[in-house]
Amino acid sequence: MPKAPSLSCPPVQPVRAATFNARKDGTFRMAKQMRKVYGGVDTHGRTHHAAAIDGTGRVLGDREFAATPAGYRKLISWIGQLGDVAKVGIEGTGSYGAGLARAMAEANIQIVEVDRPDRRARRRKGKSDPLDALAAARAALSGEAAGIPKTRSGPVEAIRALRVARRGAIKARTAAFNQLHEVIVSAPAGLRAALAELRGQQLVDRCAAFRIDDVRIDDPATATKAALRAIARRIIALQDEIQAADRRLAPLTTAVAPRTAAVFGVGAEVAGRCWSPRETFPNGFAARPRSRICVPWNRFRRVADGPIDTDSTAAETAPPTPRSIWSS
Repeated sequence: MPKAPSLSCPPVQPVRAATFNARKDGTFRMAKQMRKVYGGVDTHGRTHHAAAIDGTGRVLGDREFAATPAGYRKLISWIGQLGDVAKVGIEGTGSYGAGLARAMAEANIQIVEVDRPDRRARRRKGKSDPLDALAAARAALSGEAAGIPKTRSGPVEAIRALRVARRGAIKARTAAFNQLHEVIVSAPAGLRAALAELRGQQLVDRCAAFRIDDVRIDDPATATKAALRAIARRIIALQDEIQAADRRLAPLTTAVAPRTAAVFGVGAEVAGRCWSPRETFPNGFAARPRSRICVPWNRFRRVADGPIDTDSTAAETAPPTPRSIWSS
């Protein structure tokens, strides 16, 4: 009859044999299993602070690097020496961290977008670059940071850059128009009466054509005409800038979204605002919800060229275009 095992002295479990590697001098050393490393980066304009942890959350180290291509290479080399890099969380992949995100994507390192820590966590844990970098690494480890940043390359990035300049010119033109009307309201009676019936481009052209006598610049009417001419010529320059941006955007949007750009009422600005191809995102999907101004109101109809990416609240609040009206 076999003897029952003792409860006070349980049987010894078999131990897995260790693996040894030979050194050049003939001795042997135990092979170390490669550990998973999770990184976090707090990005700034001139420097980036990186931190690394292992799969259990143990801190492996932190270091500051220059926000330059050479600094990106040093950061990637440093974190790679700590183990097998599983994931890196980066703050601000669309601003200060854009260059580092591109460098890590080229090095085939999985990166995720990390949001800024909330105020409650900042008050409880403090605020510093090492703490923010560790928080980013822990967010990558826990899966709290799961957003995949855009690659920011190709024609879509070119469209985005051109639209930034165009959007700024439109805002400046609107401010100049408001300023033009404000000056007219407080202008001398004769000048105000001469401009009262003019609107839009006619008003701009009339003010831009004023002749100024600098000898009589101390006269309020002459000074007001000088101010109106300066503002009107600023509006004309901004209009030329907007038209130049539209000319540059048109071939880009037509190339990446020919069917969308061909729809009635969809110009270069609307097509560039609404459309984002799959290659913009590493996983092939858009990261933001679709916009009503770009997607037909019939939810069962597919978009012509690809998924929609609304890059700002302007796309959500803009008035409907003829496309959304006729497709409803």
